[in-house]
Amino acid sequence: MALIKEDGTIVAGANSYADEADADAYQADRGRAAWLEATTEVADAALVRATDYIEGRFGLKFIGARLGDVQTLSWPRKGAVYVATGNPFPQDEVPVDIVNACILYADQVIGDGSDLETMTELSVIPTVSPDGQVKLKKEKVDVLEEVTEYAVGGQSGGTSALRVIQPIPEADRLVRRWLIAGGVGGLTVRI
Repeated sequence: MALIKEDGTIVAGANSYADEADADAYQADRGRAAWLEATTEVADAALVRATDYIEGRFGLKFIGARLGDVQTLSWPRKGAVYVATGNPFPQDEVPVDIVNACILYADQVIGDGSDLETMTELSVIPTVSPDGQVKLKKEKVDVLEEVTEYAVGGQSGGTSALRVIQPIPEADRLVRRWLIAGGVGGLTVRI
């Protein structure tokens, strides 16, 4: 699989908000050697998985609207604004916060960087065991919390398992700035 970076021009087939050069520069500035030692294949796959995670978890919660029906990712967007000032965000760019969050999420899945088999997954979809049923599902946007509780054996009073999305505060904080109302302190923009 080839990594195709979205640069804000609605790149056909784009599957990542960051490329290896972006990630290497970001991680080198922070002294994160494990990332820098990863193979290109693993780094690219981690960035694509991180973008998939961003799209699955936040894709419908971003401020503004997609520019067109043919774009594969949520950015670029129209109607997005800088939260601090309310000024319009350019329609032909991807926010640096989203690029950096992609890199940080990728860092969580890269494993030891040696091969694809050592990589882990970030998932927003609960895994349900064959004998368990979803008993409770709760989602919070502002604190970015998601909880799913399962009933074992299909019994609502049985032993249950709890699944919470593992917070990645540094990355979550960057993405939160670009989320609709509840995620950005109530800012609403008419487009």
